[in-house]
Amino acid sequence: MEMKMRCGAIEVTSKAIHKLLGIPRGGKCFSSIKKLVTKDEVVCKWKDSYPVRFISPKMMVDMIEALNREDKFYLHMEFLMCFVTIMVEFHKQGSLRPGILKYILEDMKFEDMDWCWLFVEKMKKYKWVGEDASQGTPLQDC
Repeated sequence: MEMKMRCGAIEVTSKAIHKLLGIPRGGKCFSSIKKLVTKDEVVCKWKDSYPVRFISPKMMVDMIEALNREDKFYLHMEFLMCFVTIMVEFHKQGSLRPGILKYILEDMKFEDMDWCWLFVEKMKKYKWVGEDASQGTPLQDC
């Protein structure tokens, strides 16, 4: 699969994403995780720590800097949601899309997930790569 641009094409694979960003590859795919009917209690607690409905990456970074949380789950959540919001979801307003929260459990081993796979799948979904890649995406103009 490749991202076609006016100045050439860039190969987009899980391996390429891993080499470029250094994020975990080859673990458990999100497609194998059953979507929860309701969010995990601890995930809801994390979400409720924000006073607003739409959480921006800046708010997450500020939370990481301001809070000295000993619970690694919260630190992982802050980092993961910031990463997903910026690098995976491509939401034009830049706020967290809460849908991913229905796939996360308190005992989830974040380091065992295939984040490269998620990144590539989202790029396909938003048609940044592949045969039917949209014209005029932000990355097409070199």
